[in-house]
Amino acid sequence: MHIVALVLIVTVALASPAFALKSGDRKGDENRGMVLLDATTFPKIIPSDRHATVILFSNKAQFGDGGTLLAREEYLEVSLDGDKGEIRDLLFAQVVVNGGYNTMLAERVGLSKGAKEAGIVIYEKGSSTPIVYPYKKITGHLVRKFLAKHSGYQYTTPNKVPKLSKYASRFIAASADKDTQLAIIAEAKAFSAECDKGMKEVAEYYYKVMEKIMEKGFEWAEKEYLRLVSVLEGGHVTIESSLMKLEMKKEVVSEFDRAFLMDPDREVFVPKSVKRKMEEAAATKETADGIDIDMASLKDSINADL
Repeated sequence: MHIVALVLIVTVALASPAFALKSGDRKGDENRGMVLLDATTFPKIIPSDRHATVILFSNKAQFGDGGTLLAREEYLEVSLDGDKGEIRDLLFAQVVVNGGYNTMLAERVGLSKGAKEAGIVIYEKGSSTPIVYPYKKITGHLVRKFLAKHSGYQYTTPNKVPKLSKYASRFIAASADKDTQLAIIAEAKAFSAECDKGMKEVAEYYYKVMEKIMEKGFEWAEKEYLRLVSVLEGGHVTIESSLMKLEMKKEVVSEFDRAFLMDPDREVFVPKSVKRKMEEAAATKETADGIDIDMASLKDSINADL
């Protein structure tokens, strides 16, 4: 099974280095990628009774902007990854906003200012109602999460256990029923006990997160996700095994995003030690600002010392 996709059209819109395909991505004589849409072809594709359709809108005038460049790179990565996975009924597409009609199209689907900030929408199978990607930052991990919610897209990773992902969804749905949550944790523990040795640590972390949420609430999962993002992006951890473990924890914790709000840009995690130093520095500055210095007396004192 493969993603429903069209042969990548080589156009000026895809000529940037971010969208160059490597020879290793070729299958025979074709490159699978995404279909390029505009205001004219868009209604020929949407709605579709054959597949869900996910569309990246990006403004051509912003292609040199770091945020837009990253968004396009991450989106392409997801589409190529999907092509290697066993996924069907999902079409990847993009609209390059380069004129008045495409600007109106972007605004009609819910992206303001002609998509000057790149945005993603998905149309579920048979639907003509766009669902706008809710995060501020477009990353491969968050895009996959968004697609999984609205299309059934599942791209297997070393840190994902599909059955436990379903337990996570059930656990979230039962947030008002503690007895049901405890029963789900018991099921997760029983399942993890039977997992292969290579997946046991990942499986066990699923139910450990559930237990922590029972103790501290779903807010703990969101704060822990932000903390792990901060640690991974800080560059201080360099040992490969440690990085892999942190990445595993981040991905599992992200499964427990009850309100779909885990946004790395929503707030910046600051370790307690750093907060303490910042508070001490601020207090020192306030003390210094509160001291009135008599410059004339200071000069007299200096002259006397000389």
